[in-house]
Amino acid sequence: NEVLEKLRSMPIEPFTNFTISQTKNGPAVGSPLNVTLRAKDYEKLGTIVAEVKDQLSKIDGVVDLQDDRISSGLELRIKPRHETLARLNLDTQTVGLALRTALQGSVPTELTQDGDTFKLRIRYNDNNRATIAALNQTKIMERTQKLIPLSSLVDIIAEEGPKVRKHYNLKRSITITADVVPEKVTSLALNQKTKKIIDSVLATQSGVSVTYGGEQESTQESTQSLKTAMIVAVFGIFGVLVFLFGEILVSFLVLSCIPLGLVGVGWAFFLHQRPLSFLAMIGVVGLAGVVVNSAIVLVSYIKDLQREEKWDFEEILAVASAHRLRAVMVTSLTTVGGLFPTAYGIGGYDSILVPMTLALAWGLVSGTILTLIWVPCGYAIIDDLSKIPDRLKSFYLNRKKSLSTHSSENIKEFQDV
Repeated sequence: NEVLEKLRSMPIEPFTNFTISQTKNGPAVGSPLNVTLRAKDYEKLGTIVAEVKDQLSKIDGVVDLQDDRISSGLELRIKPRHETLARLNLDTQTVGLALRTALQGSVPTELTQDGDTFKLRIRYNDNNRATIAALNQTKIMERTQKLIPLSSLVDIIAEEGPKVRKHYNLKRSITITADVVPEKVTSLALNQKTKKIIDSVLATQSGVSVTYGGEQESTQESTQSLKTAMIVAVFGIFGVLVFLFGEILVSFLVLSCIPLGLVGVGWAFFLHQRPLSFLAMIGVVGLAGVVVNSAIVLVSYIKDLQREEKWDFEEILAVASAHRLRAVMVTSLTTVGGLFPTAYGIGGYDSILVPMTLALAWGLVSGTILTLIWVPCGYAIIDDLSKIPDRLKSFYLNRKKSLSTHSSENIKEFQDV
């Protein structure tokens, strides 16, 4: 950032314009600010863009502010005199063809020599088309075969103009882009401020539409696709668990271990002072499929002990937790040991892999430890829930029996009386 700041403060002479950008690792995304304004009136659109850019330039932390207009310097704009053309029984097409012939030339025929074909192009020489005065002397033949100078039919004006007029969704458009200094302003904050600026500028304008793109658009699309991937992953894991255990509540118990891994992810990124980026969230999606392994091992062993019917339920939970502690811990530690070198750049640093492996490693650490505590407790809760119908039935029968006995005693006392 210090190098970029020094480069941006350097004088640009003799250059008219140059751009300084920082190479970013990871997947390609757009600029932090990328907003496209569309309108039918290009001159009006240019005025609005200039006003928006003027206000954006006052925001601290905004750098490399520019738009996608490509200036070609002076251009000649031809404005026909329609009344004169109508009086002489001419049209703009005739004028256009005459100008095209003068500037670009026309090809009346082709010549062939030694099997090669050459186009014969006829046009004015350089002196007769180099200036506006020379073009004004271009003669156009009207229908009575009289030659009329171009200056009598049109006005030729030299003015600044864009080399290309871009269109977006069938309307003329200009796109504003900018980079940011993260220490001063974030991409999200800049887009929010830009929206307020554009809304205030367009409050008195009509016929102008706005489309936000760049990094914000990429982030929204990535976040949406990531949500879809996470939902698909969770439902896929749940389907496999139901098929494996044949019980919905037990499957939910295993699935509930996924948030336990998120605890480690949150603390790890907080303590490392790193943002929870899109790449880190990809690691979280992968973590969802890894962190449930410990729960699956523990639940499977509990169910095996239940089938043997040697111990009470509380003893089964204690024995299963003790016997599978080493297997679960060793399995997770070997995985974490393989992830840590990549997560901390030991032997090489990759900005794409580091956030993903950091999320996987620390998520697996917290997920494994908390799973060993939560699964026995959760299984005990499920067992209690499964006994609720029997307890209610037993309570109802005991209550009914008690009422029946009490009624019999009352009848006997009445008979004695």
